[in-house]
Amino acid sequence: MSGDAGPRASERLDAAIAEYLADRDSGQLPDRAAFVSRYPDLADGLRKYFADEDAFARRAPRPPRADPFPVPHRLGRIELQAVLGRGSFGTVYRGWDAGLTKPVAVKALRLPAGAPPGAATRALREARVAAQLDHPGVVKALDVGEADGVPYVVSEYVPGPTLAERLEGGRPSVREAAGVVAAVADALHHAHGLAVVHRDVKPANIILRDGGAPRLTDFGLAQWHAAGETHTADGPVVGTVAYMSPEQARGGEPVDARSDVYSLGVVLYELLTGERPFVGTPQGVLYQVRYDDPRPPRRLDDRVPRDLDTVCLRCLQKEPDRRYATAAELADDLRRYLAGEPVRARPVGRAALLARWARRNPGSPAPSTRGRRPRRARPRRPGPASGGRSPRRPARPRRCRGRGAPG
Repeated sequence: MSGDAGPRASERLDAAIAEYLADRDSGQLPDRAAFVSRYPDLADGLRKYFADEDAFARRAPRPPRADPFPVPHRLGRIELQAVLGRGSFGTVYRGWDAGLTKPVAVKALRLPAGAPPGAATRALREARVAAQLDHPGVVKALDVGEADGVPYVVSEYVPGPTLAERLEGGRPSVREAAGVVAAVADALHHAHGLAVVHRDVKPANIILRDGGAPRLTDFGLAQWHAAGETHTADGPVVGTVAYMSPEQARGGEPVDARSDVYSLGVVLYELLTGERPFVGTPQGVLYQVRYDDPRPPRRLDDRVPRDLDTVCLRCLQKEPDRRYATAAELADDLRRYLAGEPVRARPVGRAALLARWARRNPGSPAPSTRGRRPRRARPRRPGPASGGRSPRRPARPRRCRGRGAPG
């Protein structure tokens, strides 16, 4: 009985939270104390959820503010001509570099509200480190600068749709998805080798050149680890909520290459299924990223190959130690699939599933297989040992040699 009590309590808590969210979304915000009093046996779990919701609301990215620079606008020898895109952390412009006599892309970084003094300097330091990246799968940074307290990065202009725009026209084939993610993993491995962590890997930051070859851009959020020192210029939660790793969602924790592996796993999930692992409000997604497990891609589309399902879920493990240790390992497994070889990743075992359940239900007894209905045995045919007669097969008609079949 105790083995089933925990799961039932967890299901009831999930149902109560769903009821609360439904009331809130309908505009009837319930009084929290009154709501908890309706479920006294779930009081501790509900209070913990409300505390997490408040914490996530404080840390969730704010809506973008006005663009740092108007259009047109001159930054030294660069003339800003048009806005290419906007995000929570800056605006990307198309510009013309009079010195190089060619078009460029300019990312003007938007510092968080209340950023400490010197944040712009630290952001420029990160950008200079990212400018050292030299890989065919990375959009090359050409220069960094600061104007009116706004740091900006000048990079080569790469025409072509982003992977996000490609998804608007429908999902790619599974082989195309595996190839794109493997190529991006190669670029990330190069960056990680220089101690640069991207921290905002998403389809909008992957540009598809002619022929579909992907190039990773926007290292403006990169974290630099060098000589035991971490230089950052961001708030507690950094990245795009739907693609961030659990350690990013918790905020204030150091992240490493395995965080980018998680984010790239989210990209692979979206390419395979057309959906993201978690959807909802920013606060709700942050909660799911930390505590919930994604549905396997094959549950959304049973045409997803099992090996790619396994690879994707390996990237999306909550604990960094359970993911691929490097982006190169992820790229290798994807190419093994493309070559028709078995992947090295293995499906999540029962021990890991129990660990997940314990993480979501601290203090509750782990579910047990004891007490389950025994597997029904197949009925055996009665034989001599059971006192019955062994059934005989009907005799075949005997064919006489040298004579025709009996009439």
